[in-house]
Amino acid sequence: MNQVDNIVQILEQRAKLHPERPAIYSKKETISYADFYANVRTTAHFIQKKGLKPGDRILVYVPMSIRLYEILLAIFSNGMTAVFADAWTTKNRLSEITNFLEPKAFWGIPKAHIFRILHKSIRKIPHHWFPGSGKSSTTFSDEIIHPNANEPALITLTSGSTGFPKAANRTHAFLLAQHAVLSETLQLEEASFDMPTLPIFVLNNLATGVTTVLPDMDFIKAENVNPAKIIAQWKTYKVDSVTGSPVFFDKMADFVIESKLSDYLPQKIFLGGAPVYPYLTKKLRLAFPKTEIQIVYGSTESEPISEVSVDEFLEYGNQHQTKGLFTGKPVKQIETIILPITSGEIESETDEELRKSVLKKGEIGEIVVKGPHVLPSYVNQPKEEKLNKIKTATSVWHRTGDAGFFDEEGRLFLTGRATSAIEWKGKLLFSFPIEMILSELPEIKHAALLKKNSELKLVISFKDTSTKKLSESTRKKVEELVLNYLSEIPKVQIVQSFPLDPRHNSKIDYVALGKMIK
Repeated sequence: MNQVDNIVQILEQRAKLHPERPAIYSKKETISYADFYANVRTTAHFIQKKGLKPGDRILVYVPMSIRLYEILLAIFSNGMTAVFADAWTTKNRLSEITNFLEPKAFWGIPKAHIFRILHKSIRKIPHHWFPGSGKSSTTFSDEIIHPNANEPALITLTSGSTGFPKAANRTHAFLLAQHAVLSETLQLEEASFDMPTLPIFVLNNLATGVTTVLPDMDFIKAENVNPAKIIAQWKTYKVDSVTGSPVFFDKMADFVIESKLSDYLPQKIFLGGAPVYPYLTKKLRLAFPKTEIQIVYGSTESEPISEVSVDEFLEYGNQHQTKGLFTGKPVKQIETIILPITSGEIESETDEELRKSVLKKGEIGEIVVKGPHVLPSYVNQPKEEKLNKIKTATSVWHRTGDAGFFDEEGRLFLTGRATSAIEWKGKLLFSFPIEMILSELPEIKHAALLKKNSELKLVISFKDTSTKKLSESTRKKVEELVLNYLSEIPKVQIVQSFPLDPRHNSKIDYVALGKMIK
């Protein structure tokens, strides 16, 4: 392929190389690379005729579907910026996003247009379209705007569980760099069939020449997935690989084990988006004994950071549960360092000066990264940038907010969120080790270590929500496991359920949990 400066050019080359190859299968339709690219171009022409210009922002509230990716790539090819709202975005959050980013057009499903009627700020957007708008046009232009590599192509929003979300500025250079590292990390074979449950991974598939099979599921809550429907798709399309969150694969593994399935299982599985604990890795290996299973650690601002196979996790990580969550070694495209945990801004004139603060192997601090696929900035959020970015004379480093350490062999371990570190009797405590060891118990769904009112609290929820207290046998086991990490047993508090992140329904919202307990 020739040198390219954006994802759309790669798609154009793909459409010419293998026009008849299926690009995307969905529940309702199938489309080839040639037809998909033609729809991108007619949609791009439709936008141009509405008077929008390069640099304009278009808010997109369309779930994972063929049409979503036609719209996104049409926006990219016009040199405009897509503002992507996740399926779980509420009407109030959509209004906040609109006020903050001031899009010139709004592309949304019918529900989203009801939001538009209810909120004055959304009604003020000059242009508003339904998903099918522009698709039936037969007129298109071959013109593809060639924007500067550092201009924004896509703005995605973090979950914003502790306030207004950060607006991630995914430039054209960032998307290309992310495609390059994902291609090497995932190693999907061209013409293979992949089922991604995470929206951004479809862009990588289209650029790689992979056929995407969109999962038949409700993307608002992955835990409500119907495994039988997903298995039926694996069988129909002979799906080679699947990418998803831990809660998705937890449900799939349970179904495969209970049904004693051995056929139609994918050759590769990739887990990401939330912590992957030992109990799930054991379950996955049991459910998918012949499948290559890879755990990918990353964040909105940097995906991926590190990777590890389930087999290496089981062999090495399980031996060190009381230390932290094993995530493997960082990918080679990224530089990862551990800095002392601090709540304020970090300033450094040079990379060399910053590296002088790096902690020794085994010492826990904040994980900080830099590289071509590390998000360089947010949109119109200077305060968030100062707090989350370290800008030297030559680099932009991203503070992940995760606490962790390197062992002597350069393996990366997570211990929890840096902001959730607990000062207790002269040392820092972290929640991940406790969460991991207690998740091994069959009755417990979630566990977390918190400090409130000068007391150390062990918060627990049960898989059976009708359970009100620990049984004597479970209590003894909890105490035994906790004493592997702590010198005392914290006060136990039972809650019916934990507040979790809306995107993956897997990450614990520690701030909200702290407000729930006494």
